[in-house]
Amino acid sequence: MTNKTLGATNSITAEAITGGKIAAARLPAGTIILINTDETDTNGTTATNPIKSYVVAANSYSNILVEAEIGLVQSGNNDGNWNFIIDYAGTAKETIPIRGKGNNAGDSHSLSGSIKYSEALTGGGTVKIYNTATTANGTWHVRSFRVYGII
Repeated sequence: MTNKTLGATNSITAEAITGGKIAAARLPAGTIILINTDETDTNGTTATNPIKSYVVAANSYSNILVEAEIGLVQSGNNDGNWNFIIDYAGTAKETIPIRGKGNNAGDSHSLSGSIKYSEALTGGGTVKIYNTATTANGTWHVRSFRVYGII
């Protein structure tokens, strides 16, 4: 593997980065580091809190970024109307609604998207995704939940 030079005194190999041997202070601002990932599909038909969560330790990152892939499968003439919420240390920060409008018995919807939020969380705390139902029809999905530290 070849070295990538980040300046006269910073020569960093891919092995050093993946092996956790590079101090964050040596990485350029804006570097994103994956702290935790949960790629399992979680689904349900009732409001759930939390769906997925992770405890972030006290840190020196400029921001903690959380992202998740979300979705809704709805059919028939009943609306499926769900809100997906990212929470940082007990405070809801970002909400994305997904609605499958049911007009006819033959209606069928498979909707998906992503939700992301970032802010400083230097003191640490729990980050999570949960949902609420305006109209609890259909099956919701959270297909991934990732937590990153941004230098």
